[in-house]
Amino acid sequence: SYTAYQGVDNIGIGESAARYGKHLVGEGGKVIEIYGLPGSTPAIERHEGFVRQMSNMGLTLQATAYGNWNYDDAAVACDSLFRKYKDVDLIYAHNDRMAIAAADVAARYGLDVQVIGVDAAPEIGIKAVADGKIDATFLYPTEGYRLIRTALAILKGEPYERKLILPKSSVVDLSNA
Repeated sequence: SYTAYQGVDNIGIGESAARYGKHLVGEGGKVIEIYGLPGSTPAIERHEGFVRQMSNMGLTLQATAYGNWNYDDAAVACDSLFRKYKDVDLIYAHNDRMAIAAADVAARYGLDVQVIGVDAAPEIGIKAVADGKIDATFLYPTEGYRLIRTALAILKGEPYERKLILPKSSVVDLSNA
């Protein structure tokens, strides 16, 4: 039940992350996925797209955990996972804060692992890529100007697009961070 919805193709983001993950680690790569919140639509969709494409890419999902969209919870989850899974090639985190946490914990364990996040906020994800902390992030376009236009149209009683799915995003890595 909503007046208007605007969001990104989270399934497409998951699929793109799987393709890029294969590019980073090759076929046979072992993956750990760090979710957002349990029951969160973006987390469900990012996972769905990732798993669907991952099976076509020859990657193996070893484990998943919830990072609840934040650094601290993701660090605790990764600490627990890395105690059990030491042979990991790729971490796919549903946002950049959790990706940074995964990278920090992996470094403490001495693991050589590639890390992908989502959001590409300039001072978080893009900075983490530019600093070499994580390997890539996927731009999550907010299209704020569209949100404002839609809100104004609703308030003024003007026509507006009720559901708008923005196209999937592009990868940010060292070549364009």
